Amino acid sequence: MTQQRILIAILLVMLLAGGLDATFNARGESLPLALTAPLTLAINFLCFLWYRRDSDVVGYRRSPWLNVCVILLVFIGIPYYLLRSREQGRKLLALAKCLGFGVLMVLADAVGMVLSGHPIS
Repeated sequence: MTQQRILIAILLVMLLAGGLDATFNARGESLPLALTAPLTLAINFLCFLWYRRDSDVVGYRRSPWLNVCVILLVFIGIPYYLLRSREQGRKLLALAKCLGFGVLMVLADAVGMVLSGHPIS
């Protein structure tokens, strides 16, 4: 799977999560752990998979501690990885792209809520 397809898969999981969350919320329930856990694991796995593919492409040697950080604290681990792995002059652009993708994730979640027919107000 290419890096671009992994990012698309992350957005699709966010879309699904938003739709499920809005649907359960409309019923006055919260999303059950039986759905929350697999969705969270899928997003974490896909983020780690992207990090692994990207580090192979740029030739960055992954450390065990950074691997754990990317899995457990993805919003800290990925920006840290980008700062360490990119050459001087490209670090800020990499962080801006990361932030932009974070915004896309939030938008995908919101679109999922709207498409479910039960947007959270």
